[in-house]
Amino acid sequence: MDLNKLFIKTASSHQPLRNSYNKVRDTLQNLGTIPSNASDVVLTTESFDALGAQGISTLEDAGSSLSQLFRDIHDELSSVKTRNYDGKVQVTTESIDVRSQLPFTALMMTSDAQLGTLKAQTLQAPAATKYNATSITLEARDAGMYDRRGIYTAEAFQNYDLQNSRIFSTLFNYSIVDFDDFTRTFWRPVTMSPDSSFVELLINVLTVFNGYEHTQDAKAKDWRRHNLVRAIADHSILHTNLTQAIPSKNVSNGSFFMTKVDAQNVLQADRPITTAPLLMGVENLDYIGLCMPDWVVRSGTLDERDNLDPGVQLSKLYMALVDDVIEFNVLNMPYTEFNAAPQGDRQKETLAWTTSALVVNKNTKNVDGSALVNLASVVSGDLTLEVRIDVFAEINLETGELTVSTNRAPTIRTLTDSDGVRIASTDSRFTTITNALKAYTELGFTLRAFRSNADRRQRGQLINIRQFAENVVVPWRDPIAAQRPSAGANDQDTADLTALMSATRIRIMNEGITALLDTEEVLAGTTIDPENYDSFSVPSTLGAGRHYVLPYYSFERLDMLEIVDSLKSSERNADIQAAIVATLRNRLAHAYTESQYKAAADALSGGTAPKPKVALVTDPVTARYIIEPGELRTMVDFELIVVPVLDLRMRGKIKMVFVTDDGGNDVNYLNFGYLFWSPEHVLVANLMRTGAYNRETQVQPRYRHYCACPIMLSFEIANIEAALKKVTVNVEDQNPPVDPTPETPVTPEDPPSGG
Repeated sequence: MDLNKLFIKTASSHQPLRNSYNKVRDTLQNLGTIPSNASDVVLTTESFDALGAQGISTLEDAGSSLSQLFRDIHDELSSVKTRNYDGKVQVTTESIDVRSQLPFTALMMTSDAQLGTLKAQTLQAPAATKYNATSITLEARDAGMYDRRGIYTAEAFQNYDLQNSRIFSTLFNYSIVDFDDFTRTFWRPVTMSPDSSFVELLINVLTVFNGYEHTQDAKAKDWRRHNLVRAIADHSILHTNLTQAIPSKNVSNGSFFMTKVDAQNVLQADRPITTAPLLMGVENLDYIGLCMPDWVVRSGTLDERDNLDPGVQLSKLYMALVDDVIEFNVLNMPYTEFNAAPQGDRQKETLAWTTSALVVNKNTKNVDGSALVNLASVVSGDLTLEVRIDVFAEINLETGELTVSTNRAPTIRTLTDSDGVRIASTDSRFTTITNALKAYTELGFTLRAFRSNADRRQRGQLINIRQFAENVVVPWRDPIAAQRPSAGANDQDTADLTALMSATRIRIMNEGITALLDTEEVLAGTTIDPENYDSFSVPSTLGAGRHYVLPYYSFERLDMLEIVDSLKSSERNADIQAAIVATLRNRLAHAYTESQYKAAADALSGGTAPKPKVALVTDPVTARYIIEPGELRTMVDFELIVVPVLDLRMRGKIKMVFVTDDGGNDVNYLNFGYLFWSPEHVLVANLMRTGAYNRETQVQPRYRHYCACPIMLSFEIANIEAALKKVTVNVEDQNPPVDPTPETPVTPEDPPSGG
């Protein structure tokens, strides 16, 4: 055996990035001299004019060179590969150009011959990264309130160390973003500027409200600005009764209202109005003046410019007997609309209506919900009574003058028993009910009418965009270092870099699981029943998405020993899968509905949102029972992504969240979570620690997991293995029951009969 070949092969196997290292080194050496103020221009909003024509040209060449470099070595550096039909790796130019910005930014941090920004004792953080629906911008901010991290000065480096630091920083920042499936799915990476200490999230919330009137008592009041997204599920937010003519009852006009029906408060544009049914028999009533509550008067007394809109309708009829008051809803029934009079004043409309479809039966109650008294025989005898009432009315749309009358008492049109057989007028039951109707005390009515608002006295609801800002501080995390004797071979540096990247990815994945569990704990302690949220306040919980969706959290434990009862072992796998999937579907449908996720998605997408996507994380064993290979209908109305992880904390656990598939560097507040990540400098240096001189390759990453959409479903799946081994016994005892009476012992003196 040729030992030299063996050693060479072994040595090269520990240098997976050596080829890329050489190509990056050659590219950086050919970039030329980058201006000393390049980092200030690239990382902040300072004008590019400060670079001069030669400096701008140098930067453009550097960016182009790096993009071309990573097109050549992407396959070697990236673990995320898309292949075409021939099996060749395909990488879009756009994705490489975007990723090239990371090492390009890191390069700017060590750009000039004097180590650029590293010549200072501290790394300043004057900028904040803004994320909104369309773009990322930089805004200069004072970062004095944030901690600053000390870094090594130029004197700590040798030229060769600087060269490796620049090369490794370039390789590290391009390659590190190939996170694992869990991180990419649950915590979508978003890159921030390396000199930004926090991310500023801007949330635009479209609200609707009825305006606000300040009062002299100087007490601050709620403007009651409703989140417009909530209106998709709550019809009352976008009300349609602002110009409705609703009679307002007060001390001066109480004689026009029924006395046997209590007044009630109704809302008109979020303002209460005290109203009641009007008495039938009123003449020359000013209906416009009657429908003028205090809040309308504050905008100006209704005058000759205010009139009613055509199409006045009879809405409800009320029949008050001695003890009973029954309400009949007649809105939109045939011939209940006022129509223009055939002759006379063209502003006058009339109504002549005879109804025989007013039904009283065993289900009828009084207006206050109590049982019938005068017509109790209808209920006790399971009868069906059809009442006839005649109504005659006219109204002047311009003046509001109203007259409503009737020419007879309520009468029986038909009376039938429970079998539908008509009861004769000579029957005592018929007579009893007739006498009760003749003894009526009041007839009342309500109209459905609107002011024309031709003078635009009411402006309607106001649309208002409210902007909220949320700052997410992204801290430096613990450093990770590879240490070896300073006299060791320099070729070992690339192996150290590979190990650092692997350790960083694993740490981020582990912290992602921790962040997921921490998020669950917070949601479990802060989420209330969605029905208890109102439409004009922001829920107090995690995530900027709380401005759009209603926070939702649920937990359910499934014990397979209690659920699976199959007699055949071959059926238990299917039973376990069916039980898990059915539960997931049910809870997911509830979360989608009660959180109003669809309403928010439709509103933010400007129309109909795409099919919702759901991400699920669990252990590999449980994952087998959630989706079958080739089965695309597991969650039916949702696109499902199953991510198995080996973390011990996820054994027998399932977590489900909503995610979105929009890429790029933008933040979608309907996506569960994000990993805010900053490009970082890789330190390669010979350092003195505790009396020993060692060579270190070190990186101190800066990142943070952030929950944007506060919706999570959590499940615990117990005893899967036990259910598979479960033995079900189902034995029918075919023997007759044993007589508990003891048998008489047989003695020789008393032999059994027949012996």
